[in-house]
Amino acid sequence: MSSPPDDEQALLSRAVLREEVVLFTKKLIVREMKAQKLTYQALADRLAPYGIHDSAPVLTTKIFRGTFSATFLITCLKALDVRWIDLGRLDPTVKGRELRRRREDAEKATRQHYQQKAQREKREQKAMRRRAKLAKMRATRTG
Repeated sequence: MSSPPDDEQALLSRAVLREEVVLFTKKLIVREMKAQKLTYQALADRLAPYGIHDSAPVLTTKIFRGTFSATFLITCLKALDVRWIDLGRLDPTVKGRELRRRREDAEKATRQHYQQKAQREKREQKAMRRRAKLAKMRATRTG
């Protein structure tokens, strides 16, 4: 008789595993679209020859919800010319889920950092332009 898995290897419940698989498949499609710099309209155009005539907004909703069939997923991957899938990214253990969440939190913090940096730079540029404009106005008054 085998021993139960330790806490690090404990498998997720069926419902939580389903959530993880849905998230994995959504990200799989979106990641590939981003890599190819495709819009949902471009994906819709690529799916049409396979008999899927969904509009871009319908595809956006369907992929965002993650409630699509395996047939739809495989057709999308074929339309996106995906040759292989790294299932190593899908870890059905409790620890795997925790690691994914930590990785996503770190990615989110990085994105926020760079967004804030861009906003600061934009404000600084605006202030510099304003100061230059004021200096120019003062120079024309005195000169």
